[in-house]
Amino acid sequence: MKKAGYALIRKSDGASLAWWEAIPLRIDTPEGDVIFGATVGWTLGDYEITEEEREFADPPDVNPVLPAPLITRKQLILGLLADGFISMDEAVAAAQNGAVPAAIQAIFDTVLETPMDRAKAIVTWASMRDVLRTDPLTRMIQQSRGMTDEQVDEMWARWATL
Repeated sequence: MKKAGYALIRKSDGASLAWWEAIPLRIDTPEGDVIFGATVGWTLGDYEITEEEREFADPPDVNPVLPAPLITRKQLILGLLADGFISMDEAVAAAQNGAVPAAIQAIFDTVLETPMDRAKAIVTWASMRDVLRTDPLTRMIQQSRGMTDEQVDEMWARWATL
């Protein structure tokens, strides 16, 4: 794509020393001269300002990836219930007293190597208020179910509406 702009040219060799879309109020030449208020056609010694088009690469076509929403503890528990990860009794116990549902405990027992890591996961489960899509628990659920990132993103977006 072409853009119209302005260039500081060294007349002796035609070198373009600077290029702008708009001429700045202050221009510093390589020799240390400072120019204020220059316009197109301005000349000083070996320098001049001219209009010049430049070729730029077109910006890539990108679909911005929006971050997955933060969900609440309530949305997480309701999502786990709605998708059959946990039972109604487990959902109620998790909401009332922070109890870790059997399926989540099984994930902790399988994935986490040390008793300390499992204890930290249980404390985190019991005390969490909000959960990020990037939370390690999300990754553990994903791996235990063999889900793709796209499937988890869809699930997370759905849970955010609960």
